[in-house]
Amino acid sequence: MTPFQKLFIRLYRYFAVSVLAAVLVSAGCYFFLLLLYSVNTGWGAPVILTKSSPRIADMTAEVLRAQQMADALRIQVDGTQAEAGLLAQQRASLQELIGRFDQSLAHQKALDAGMTRRLAGLSREKRQVNERSAEVVRGNQALERAIDQELAAGLITAEAAARSRAQIVAAQVSLNNGRLSAASVDYQAADLANGVSTLDGGAVSTKALENIARLAALRSDLAQIDLKLAQSRRELAVKQEELAKLTAFLDTLTHSPYYRAAASPQQARAFAFVPYDNRAAAVAGAPVYSCWLQVLLCTRVGEVQAVTHDEEKLRHPVFPTDVRGFLVDLELADEAAAKEKVIFFGRKPLFI
Repeated sequence: MTPFQKLFIRLYRYFAVSVLAAVLVSAGCYFFLLLLYSVNTGWGAPVILTKSSPRIADMTAEVLRAQQMADALRIQVDGTQAEAGLLAQQRASLQELIGRFDQSLAHQKALDAGMTRRLAGLSREKRQVNERSAEVVRGNQALERAIDQELAAGLITAEAAARSRAQIVAAQVSLNNGRLSAASVDYQAADLANGVSTLDGGAVSTKALENIARLAALRSDLAQIDLKLAQSRRELAVKQEELAKLTAFLDTLTHSPYYRAAASPQQARAFAFVPYDNRAAAVAGAPVYSCWLQVLLCTRVGEVQAVTHDEEKLRHPVFPTDVRGFLVDLELADEAAAKEKVIFFGRKPLFI
């Protein structure tokens, strides 16, 4: 065997051993990664979301529509609240007025009843006085005939006869005035009695009926206000419930990673996919590490800013299966870490 052949065989052996060692090392690294990802619960996969994404554009439009609907509902709620408040003020004022009207009618009824009794007493006294005046007038008729006879006989002067006749006429006038006054008192008493009767439920006094009609109109207005107020409060409750549901829905949308990417001042924003099994490590404020060859020489590149709750699916970085999980919003000091295949949360995978 020539020296060249010996060298070739030796080099071939070295090459074969190197290839076998590389295969064994690769297999060992692969199985090591399999074992690492099987037990490690702190890994995640970076995801870059851009504003030009159709899903982000759709989310932005949906949030905008929801915000417009919420703003419109807030305006309606404010208007309905103002209307209900105004109706409540009107109702309180009307109730106060009705109460005062009731008190006034009750007071007027008591006053009229008392005045009716007083006028009835005065009327009796006045009739008694009128009877005495009538007796005086009847006596004056005989006196007037006597005056005429005395004047004809020349027993009295014409002047004395005129004064006597004037006294007779004055007595007659006083009687007539007394009778008119008694009639007026009787009319007033009857009018007051009719008012009291009408307030008790009768229908003989137009003035009292007018007051009752005004009170009935006020109560009708109060009933209308009660209906409007109840309707306004029902509408307010419905609109407030709709607004609460819409606000909750809008809050859900704004916590979506796609809306956070749309609202970001940056054109592209870094997120990370986290499997459900790793949720304990990916919490807000947790440090983020990027590693060379996925697991070696790890350095801190940022922290978790927020955790979202939309479910996502992603291919496992080692196993050929889809994994269910969620996205977390990242705040990265090294933007290149967003392009890594895997990052780790909380601590380094191998403490190096």
